[in-house]
Amino acid sequence: MAINFPISPSINDEYTFNGVTWVFTGTSWDGVNTVLLSSNSGATGLIGATGTGSGGGSIGATGFIGATGVIGSTGFIGATGTGSGSGSIGATGFIGATGTGIGSGFTGATGVAGKDVGFSLTGVASLSSWGTIAAHSYVDKNITLTGAVSGDIVISGWPSTLENGIVGMMFPGIDVVVVRLANITASGIAVADSQTFTAVILR
Repeated sequence: MAINFPISPSINDEYTFNGVTWVFTGTSWDGVNTVLLSSNSGATGLIGATGTGSGGGSIGATGFIGATGVIGSTGFIGATGTGSGSGSIGATGFIGATGTGIGSGFTGATGVAGKDVGFSLTGVASLSSWGTIAAHSYVDKNITLTGAVSGDIVISGWPSTLENGIVGMMFPGIDVVVVRLANITASGIAVADSQTFTAVILR
């Protein structure tokens, strides 16, 4: 059966025949392709109408080529792996604290042997001008003690007001006993003046 399009159509007028929609472009009627979402291949075009018989009947219009089936969407790309198999490098350990001073402690005075003491000298002095003793260093002062010699045994007497972080030692010389104050901390320490020190020489 031939298609009878409307007479005097306007641009974009639509006409549907046998399930196919046509649109007037201004000069011709163009079929509108319909996408079949469930089909992988286009629908078969309509078969033209059969001629009316002998005598040169009209040939039916050529059917439309079916619309191309919808192409399936591209699959998602898999997530990227989380990294190489090696575990994280452990944090660097802390550096140990620096020691507070000279590694070897001061040697204490030798104890007096258990015997009668035949000779002794005692010196008492109020010593000043120590100033600030720098970290890990020492300052020497002398107690005058006439008759003292190197090698004598010295018994030391220390002031109770001696600053924290200061340690001391005494050793004999010629007519003196040397008083050494050492700072075993990491900061300077000011030592007060007029503190009393006592040294006893035993032979």
